[in-house]
Amino acid sequence: MTGKEKFELSKNYQEAKELLKDKGNLLDTLMVAMGDGLSIQDLDMRIVYQNKFMTDNFGNHTGEYCYFIYERRDKICEGCPIQSAYKDGKVHQALRVGITKDGTPFRFENIASVLKNKQGKIIAGMELCRIIEEREKAKDQLEESEKRFKDVALSMADLVWEVNEKSIYTYCSEKIKDIFGYNMEEVIGKTPFDLMLPEEADRTRKVFSSIAENKGIIKDLESWNITRDGKRIRLFTNGVPVLDEQGILKGYRGVSKDITERKLAEEEKEKLRVQLIQSEKLAAVGQLAGGIAHELNNPMGVILGFAQSIAKGIKDDDPLFMPLKSIEREAVRCKQLIGNLITFSRTGMPAAEKVDINSTIDETLSLIDADVKVKNVQIIKNYGADFPPIMVNKNQIQQVIINLFSNAMDAMPDGGKITISTCIEDKKKVKITVSDTGRGVPKENLNKIFEPFFTTKEVGKGTGLGLSLCYEIIQKHKGSIEVKSEVGKGTAFNIKLPI
Repeated sequence: MTGKEKFELSKNYQEAKELLKDKGNLLDTLMVAMGDGLSIQDLDMRIVYQNKFMTDNFGNHTGEYCYFIYERRDKICEGCPIQSAYKDGKVHQALRVGITKDGTPFRFENIASVLKNKQGKIIAGMELCRIIEEREKAKDQLEESEKRFKDVALSMADLVWEVNEKSIYTYCSEKIKDIFGYNMEEVIGKTPFDLMLPEEADRTRKVFSSIAENKGIIKDLESWNITRDGKRIRLFTNGVPVLDEQGILKGYRGVSKDITERKLAEEEKEKLRVQLIQSEKLAAVGQLAGGIAHELNNPMGVILGFAQSIAKGIKDDDPLFMPLKSIEREAVRCKQLIGNLITFSRTGMPAAEKVDINSTIDETLSLIDADVKVKNVQIIKNYGADFPPIMVNKNQIQQVIINLFSNAMDAMPDGGKITISTCIEDKKKVKITVSDTGRGVPKENLNKIFEPFFTTKEVGKGTGLGLSLCYEIIQKHKGSIEVKSEVGKGTAFNIKLPI
C-alpha cells in the first residue's frame, strides 16, 4: 500500500479512539515522556495512536496499517505479538526489525498487550517498542569476539585456559585433548592442580597463590603435570589477572605450552655435561693416582713382606707380635687401596666375558653373606627372567655390587632391607637396581657422590673411592649409573649395561 489509504472509519476504530479519549491528557503526557515507542492498533491492525518516538521515526500514520508503516509489509506480520494477544488476552513479546521513514532498519523488542472497554471487550492492542539496536550490536560484537577468540584458540598449538577466583577451570581450548588426553567437558570444574602429582601441586599452588595475592602476572611458570594415561609432561605457563570494575580479582586467563621434549632434551644435555665433567675429573685424578699408586706399591710390598716374615718367626706372646700384626693388617689395607687406585687409573675396556647377570649377582652376594647377617640386613631379590648373557668383566661388576652393598649397610647401622632387582630395558639394556632403607643422601651431596675422595663417613672409615670406582667401571663398560635418594627414606642406584 502506498500513501494513506482512504477508508471508512469502522465502528471498532471509533471505539478504540473513544477509549483513548477517556484517558485524557494523562496518556499523552506519559507517552511523550517515554523514551520507547508506543503504538496502538485496532482489531484490523490500523494505527490508532502513536507517541512522539513513533511519529519522529516513522511519521504520523494514524489510520494506516501498522504492518505496512513499521515493517513495509503488505499483510499482517508472521509471528505478530499483538495478534497473539488478541487471541488469548495475554502479554506477548517478540524481536522485530522495523524500517524508519528514511529507510533505516533497526531492531526492537515488541511487547504487546490488549486494551478493553468498560464491558471487558477487547477493543484494541498496544505495542511497546523498546529499541535494542545498540544492545543487539553489542551482542553481535560479543559473539564475533567470542568466535574470533575460539578460532585463535583452536588454531594455536598451545593450551588456552581461564580459571575463576578459586582456580577452577571455566574454559579451556580443545588443545587440552592433545596435551592431557581429556575432553574439555572433563576438565571444566577441575583446577590445574588436580592434574599434577601431590608434591608438584603443593609447590605450584603456593607459587600461584603468591602471584594471585598481588594480582600479578603469571610469567614463565613451569610445572610437571600428569596426563590421563599417567605420563609426565612439563608445561610452560603465562597468564594475566581478570579484574572487575572495582579491581576485585575474578580469575586468570592464560596460555600453557607443552615443553616436555625440550625439557627432557635440556636434562639429557645437562646429564651429558655432568658426565663429561666427571670423566675429565676422573681422568685427571686417575693419572695422578696411578702415578702415586705405582710409586707406593713396591715399598708397601716390602713393608708387608718383612712384617709377615718377622711375625712368623716369633711367638704369639712376644711383645712385638701384636705390633707386627697391626703393621701387617694396615699394610694389607694400604695394598688394597693402592690396587683400587691402579684400577681407577687404567684406561680402556678391561677383558670381558659372557656372563649371566643374575648368577653373577648371586655369586657376589655369597661373598658378603656373613657380613649381611652380622649387620642384621635382609636382602630381597627381584630378578627378571630369560636374560641374554652380557659381555662384562665379571670381577669388576662384582666389585661394583660389593661396593654398593657395603655403602647400603653403612647407611643402616641398626639393620634394614636391601633390594636388588634386574630387568631388561628397551630390549637393549640390562638394568640393575640396588636400593636400601637407610638414612638417605642430602640433596646437596647427590651431585658430588661419584667424585673421587668424596665421603661423608668418619675419618678412617672411608676413602671416598668406592662410588667413583663404581662409576669408572660402569663407564668403561659403556653403561650408566645413577642415584636417587631421599633423606630418611633411603637410596637407590640404577645401573644400565648394554646387552
